[in-house]
Amino acid sequence: MNNPLIILSLAVLPALLLMIFIYRQDKTKKEPLGLLLKGFLYGTYSVLLVFVIHFCLEILGIDVQRNVFLSAFVSAALIEESAKFYFLKKLIWNNPNFDERFDGIIYAVFVSLGFAVVENLLYLFVYVPEAALETGFQRAIWAVPAHFLFAVIMGYYFSMARFSTAGRQNYYLTMSLLMAVLAHGMYDVLLMFAEAISNLSPVMSSLTMVGFYIFDILLWRIGLKRIRKLTLADEYNNLKF
Repeated sequence: MNNPLIILSLAVLPALLLMIFIYRQDKTKKEPLGLLLKGFLYGTYSVLLVFVIHFCLEILGIDVQRNVFLSAFVSAALIEESAKFYFLKKLIWNNPNFDERFDGIIYAVFVSLGFAVVENLLYLFVYVPEAALETGFQRAIWAVPAHFLFAVIMGYYFSMARFSTAGRQNYYLTMSLLMAVLAHGMYDVLLMFAEAISNLSPVMSSLTMVGFYIFDILLWRIGLKRIRKLTLADEYNNLKF
């Protein structure tokens, strides 16, 4: 029998560790903890927005889960990342605390991990409680870090928009959402496709999983480089003044 405290820890602890990690990367000017907590709460609200969007699509008779591609890129990536993007922009775009380049990443991460925690709780206590322990470990290794990486990509371009000229802001805001959607969609489509063909073609399924692992490593490389780039930019700008 699954211990509820262990399951709860699996749902929350991975996101907490990643939030601590990203907070410690903020070398020059720490963000207000209250505002970061608000970002996390906004992330939990984004889950509700996702449910509302899916409910509206269902009423309209629009099926965004009829195949692997739509499930990955629309039902999951586009809708979820759009909800996170909406709350990220609402949270800090006009906030005076958004005064360094790394801020876009850290707030995006807190919003995204708020989403990930609620998603974990739903999976482990509502959707698959009979396999909560196994699912919790799998999501701790894959799903939660994936939401972290999508947020780093979104936050990077979000900061590029904030600190660019007015004529380039819309371009970078579009890139902020688009690149996060593409990363999320590709991540999900590889997993979904591998599972869908596992019985029909085990070899092709295995090759798809190899592609997934390579893509995941690539996401980590990109994410860590983006973090390093913006922290160095902030350190340089503070030295100038």
